[in-house]
Amino acid sequence: MNEVRPETREYLDGLFTPGLRIGGDAHTPYSWIEIAEVQGVTAIRLPSGRLVVDSPWNTSRLRELAFRIPPGEYLVDVSWANWPHLSDGYYNEYRQCAATRLRIRDRPVVTWELALGVGEDPALRAAGAGFEAEESMGCFADATAWRGPLTEPFRRHLTDVAAGFGSPGARTGHRGPLRTGP
Repeated sequence: MNEVRPETREYLDGLFTPGLRIGGDAHTPYSWIEIAEVQGVTAIRLPSGRLVVDSPWNTSRLRELAFRIPPGEYLVDVSWANWPHLSDGYYNEYRQCAATRLRIRDRPVVTWELALGVGEDPALRAAGAGFEAEESMGCFADATAWRGPLTEPFRRHLTDVAAGFGSPGARTGHRGPLRTGP
């Protein structure tokens, strides 16, 4: 696998460094984001050790990573960033998720590598690294749960849209909790 260039590694590590300002232009005020907080948000179980990293809206396929992780429970961290935004001549600050990571080990990261999916060609994948997520949604999951309970609400919604019971850009209009049973 290819090691990430030092400047890219610095950026990836910086996404989880509170107080660090990323981006910016000396001629444009407030053109940066500032990492405000890194928060442990949950733990996920990976009973099979087969990790999927994809958008749950991609219900027809899954992007299972080629490397295997020892089965177990792993912590998920979220990096929150303050983002200044100019609106009506005033700068307002918003907080957004800058990055999410799955902590496989508690030791510091020494190198970052492009994670290949099962059957992916490294030469082709480097040009389009990551996964497609037009809806800005992605997740980590055990491959055994992907086709079942995790993506079932998304598959059901897409089926409803195809049958004319919803619009592609909106949820089905149901105001209560999502149905989890038959």
